[in-house]
Amino acid sequence: MRAKLEDYRSKLIDNEPCPLCGALHHPYAEHLPKEDDQLQQQIDNAKSILTASTKEIASLTSELKLNSASLANLDAEIKELEKKIHSKKELFSATFKNHQVDEEVDWDRKISTLEDQLNNLEAYEKELSYFQSIEKGIPILKDMQRILNDGSKLKQQLNELYTGTNIHADCRELENKWLQLIQQKEHFSENLKLAETKISELKNKVLVLEPELAKELSKKGFSTIPEAISALLSDRLYNDLRTERDSLRTEIASATATLKVISSQLDLLKTKDVEETSEQLQEQLNSKKQQLESLQEENKELDRILKNHEDSLLKMKAIQLEIAEKEKKSKRWTLLNELIGDATGKKFNDFAQDLTLSQLLHLANIRLKDLTDRYLIDKPSADEDDGLVAIDQHMGGQRRSVKTLSGGETFILSLSLALALSDLASKNVEINSLFIDEGFGTLDPETLDQTLDTLERLQAESSKTIGIISHVDSLKERIATQIKLSRNGQGYSSLEVVG
Repeated sequence: MRAKLEDYRSKLIDNEPCPLCGALHHPYAEHLPKEDDQLQQQIDNAKSILTASTKEIASLTSELKLNSASLANLDAEIKELEKKIHSKKELFSATFKNHQVDEEVDWDRKISTLEDQLNNLEAYEKELSYFQSIEKGIPILKDMQRILNDGSKLKQQLNELYTGTNIHADCRELENKWLQLIQQKEHFSENLKLAETKISELKNKVLVLEPELAKELSKKGFSTIPEAISALLSDRLYNDLRTERDSLRTEIASATATLKVISSQLDLLKTKDVEETSEQLQEQLNSKKQQLESLQEENKELDRILKNHEDSLLKMKAIQLEIAEKEKKSKRWTLLNELIGDATGKKFNDFAQDLTLSQLLHLANIRLKDLTDRYLIDKPSADEDDGLVAIDQHMGGQRRSVKTLSGGETFILSLSLALALSDLASKNVEINSLFIDEGFGTLDPETLDQTLDTLERLQAESSKTIGIISHVDSLKERIATQIKLSRNGQGYSSLEVVG
């Protein structure tokens, strides 16, 4: 901030207003005493060099101590090894008196030679064990070859005996068929037993009924049952006689019905026969004619009245059509009278506010889809209170008051309404900034990430400056540019721009 003010101060021109205070004269724009920061910088550099040198001296001192201790340990180990070598030499000389050790022997070369010999011996032992394994494996290989040949022969025999692709499935199928055949056999055996039982019962019934049938046939003049069977009619003749019998029965029934109808008609005519003479009947006829003429006159009068009524109905229909036409023309004025027909304009105000609220809720639901897929905002119905209603789509579209929502859910709905209000107002006024104060602490981590993604997408799409005022620490990781407010005590605070 200080560097920026110095830049503005260097750009001030006389007789031109200052962008900060508006003055035309700028006495401090030139010949401003400069601060002597060079000495302080040298002192700071010397302090930093001194600190680095002190650290380096401490590090070298500790390293020197470690090296001194290591050197002392190495000297002690060398002296110990020399004592052991001297004792080993004395032991070797005492043990091998006839063998003189050359003091100039190159022990390193000798040790290397012995190590090479040991390596060669180890390689030889490995090769020997490998060849022994091969020698032992040759009989096993021959046995495996013999087993493979036997297996090939068995496979060939199996292919000759069975040409299918799945022997287990075929065996199961044959086994199932065998079981089905056994069940069918048992079923047929049971049916055979039942049939034999029925035949035995029928034979017993025949034995019982034959004497009774013989008695009846003897009454009809037949001495034996075969004689009666030979006397039976042929099937064709029996059918012809049966058809003729049925036809005769039908004709008899028809004649009987006709006779009954004729008898009933005759009885009816007998009841209608009158006792008056022809003169009396003629007088009654003349009287009836006069009544008929009188009724005809009344009928004509009624026809005239009916005609007048029909004419009146036609006129009434024409009047109704004219009234309907005029009602159509006055409908818009009637509707406007219902909406804004108020001396104070309250009806029109309510109507306009309802339209604005509907548009606001529509835009809020569009924004709410980016934040959560659970809720929609709607106006209250006639049987609900005056507050807004949240539609819970995860509960089958259940309607509930926004007052029953949790803190996080209320913040999500409030944020969608705020964004919708910004969208609604941006049609007439350009809004380049949006500030959201608190409310993020009530959100769970998943909803918080989704809300921040929506705000970032809104900022990218509309190029708006979006500011978030919050104490939530997890927001620091998502927001690059920050203004931190820190308390300094005694009622003062400081601002720091980060990012």
